[in-house]
Amino acid sequence: MKKHTIMIVEDDPFITEVIRINLACSEYALVQAENGKAALEKLAHIKPDLMIVDIMMPVMDGWQLLESIRTDPSLSQMKVLIESALLITPKMLEQKHLSPKTKVLLKPFSLVELKAIVKKLLKESLE
Repeated sequence: MKKHTIMIVEDDPFITEVIRINLACSEYALVQAENGKAALEKLAHIKPDLMIVDIMMPVMDGWQLLESIRTDPSLSQMKVLIESALLITPKMLEQKHLSPKTKVLLKPFSLVELKAIVKKLLKESLE
């Protein structure tokens, strides 16, 4: 069975490591990027099944990354989990023209909830 690939786009090394450790135990192939620009460079070569994206990052923030993904036909259907300290409402997602299936996880988040959302999003991609 193919491992699902997840890209973690997060500028905080501690949060990246916590996510990585918790998802590595679940047998996912993980790719890391420290900002939106680095993520776009990696997306030229890797097409993950899911992206976990922080919003507040230097160089290129999460909103800018999501805009680039949304407007690229080869990436527009990408499953995305936004993790942020910002309160992100469904209306904000709508204004950014993001899929209603885009999930949001507020920091600080529960690792149990993180794993459950990741599992649900990846299961939906198989259906």
